[in-house]
Amino acid sequence: MIGLLVVVIAAAPLAHRLARPIRDLAHRMQVLPVGPGIAPIGNLHAPLEIREPARAYDQLIQRLTRTFGQLKRTLVEHEHIIEERTSALKVSNAKLHKQSITDELTGVLNYRGLNEALENAWRSTREQEVPLLVLCADIDLFKPFNDRYGHPAGDSCLKRVASAMRSSLLNQNDVLGRVGGEEFVVLIKGLSIEQGKQVAERIRFAVANLKVPHADSPSGHVTISLGIAVVAPNSACNPANLLVTADEALYRAKRSGRNCISQ
Repeated sequence: MIGLLVVVIAAAPLAHRLARPIRDLAHRMQVLPVGPGIAPIGNLHAPLEIREPARAYDQLIQRLTRTFGQLKRTLVEHEHIIEERTSALKVSNAKLHKQSITDELTGVLNYRGLNEALENAWRSTREQEVPLLVLCADIDLFKPFNDRYGHPAGDSCLKRVASAMRSSLLNQNDVLGRVGGEEFVVLIKGLSIEQGKQVAERIRFAVANLKVPHADSPSGHVTISLGIAVVAPNSACNPANLLVTADEALYRAKRSGRNCISQ
């Protein structure tokens, strides 16, 4: 299809140049007066001696006009087809990209998607001169949960925890991703460390309030631990270091007895 369009576009100037002498002759013949020895042929007034060539020129002009009209219509139709297919391709690519960055089990961002979101958030917080908050969260004693209740129950638990975490985020621009088996990360722009603690407490409470039974947990149900890190817009820190800082805070929360928040 693209090749046809290229041929049509390339051929149009050449055909225009080839037809120019015919149009010039036709114009001169149109102004000839009708009289003895002059016969009207189509819209041309031609001497009888050149009647047949004149008729042939007139027919050629008509054919050229029809042909280029058809080519023009075909070109327009093909342009519409290309636009529709390009639009459909963009939609398809967008769907594929979304699938590639989404965790199939929980519906939140996967590791790749979270890395993209972190890079975007890092850049925009620098531009907007606002802090970037990172929460690293981990379901407490999840391996014993899986061992006791089985992997289907573990998958159900992960989905419920992800849903509870998502419902605890108040801004649609807040980011939630799953980076490992039972580990999640939250990215929020523009919050202080104290505001981040409030978000973390909402998440911790929402997960505990699910009351998912967990016989190996001190509380008797599934809980979550969280680590917090905040970086100022003028900091020399980088995204990778920010994640490491939040992850270190998470492990301090684990060592402090789990089901708690650390910074």
